[in-house]
Amino acid sequence: IAEIRREIERLEGEGADVDPRTFAACRDRLNLRLADCLESLGDCLLFGNEPDYGEAQRFYSKARTARDEVPDEKLDVSTARLRYKSSLCRSLRADAGDAARAERVLARVREEEG
Repeated sequence: IAEIRREIERLEGEGADVDPRTFAACRDRLNLRLADCLESLGDCLLFGNEPDYGEAQRFYSKARTARDEVPDEKLDVSTARLRYKSSLCRSLRADAGDAARAERVLARVREEEG
């Protein structure tokens, strides 16, 4: 994650020297990669042996912020999925539910998506 952030910063620092189309495409790819990594980390925290719902929610929120940097209508589904996972974390944290129940709910959402 830190490496991807450094690469985004480097690219933005060189922005004036890069073709605008290349710059935008590279920046979008890096932000998507960052969002995917953050979401994966959130998944590990949510579904691991010792779930940490608060930290998982924090990483889903960061992933959503990174995705919001990419102007693409196709991301609506993934952004909705991140919002759902974040809400799921809040719910589980509030009532101390179990990870198995969270996995079942998330599996239902994935089935509905595609």
